[in-house]
Amino acid sequence: MVENTDKAWNRYGELDPYFGVLSSDKYQSKNLNEDSYREFFQSGINDFNSVIATVQKHIDPHFQPRYALEFGCGVGRILIPLAKSSIHVVGLDVSESMLAEARKNCQLNKLQNVELLKSDDSLTAIAGRKFNFIYSFIVFQHISPRRGEAIMANIIKHLESNGVGVLHFTYHQEVSKLQKTREWIKKYIPFAHNLINLIKCKDFNYPLMLMNQYDLNRLFLRLHKSNIHNIYVEMSNHGGHLGVILYFQLI
Repeated sequence: MVENTDKAWNRYGELDPYFGVLSSDKYQSKNLNEDSYREFFQSGINDFNSVIATVQKHIDPHFQPRYALEFGCGVGRILIPLAKSSIHVVGLDVSESMLAEARKNCQLNKLQNVELLKSDDSLTAIAGRKFNFIYSFIVFQHISPRRGEAIMANIIKHLESNGVGVLHFTYHQEVSKLQKTREWIKKYIPFAHNLINLIKCKDFNYPLMLMNQYDLNRLFLRLHKSNIHNIYVEMSNHGGHLGVILYFQLI
């Protein structure tokens, strides 16, 4: 279960799709209501507006997304406002159940310019296609670093000339020794996580949400080798998980 993060993500899509995207109790399936649903998608609008404002301030003052790709689109939190500002949008996700929920949300918003496709490490579903905007947020942290680095390199290959990429990675975790011990136990001791699930009155096979830290030197080396030179870095902190949002343009 620990190694197969794609299977775990699909399970989140089946059990707790909104919590899988934003880990707040109010977005758990058992707590989700009209207000929290609305708040969830409003957060996506706010984040999208902030990202475009940052791109225009630090990368390209005239930038507007036209043909866009979101890697790890989940249930469509960012995909929906992105689609409303673009000609055509592709959402990639490894989880069929997440894609099914995203499809429902796009239909509710009467969007007809969205394409939802199942992802793999080689990005086979978008072979040969180019985008002027590629985005991924709070996704790579759930993918093992070496695998994530390879996916990052593949993503950049789909960026057109003068296109903009915005990718988020975590690099450090500020937690107590006790919390680190708990996470180690859940990750490496057989059935420990499952037993904790039962104690918390969850499904026995409720997935373990893994967090990974990336080597920033290796990420910048990937960007350099991809001929990326125009970069802006923004720091992030999600509950002690420190990260960077990399804004860059392919010239």
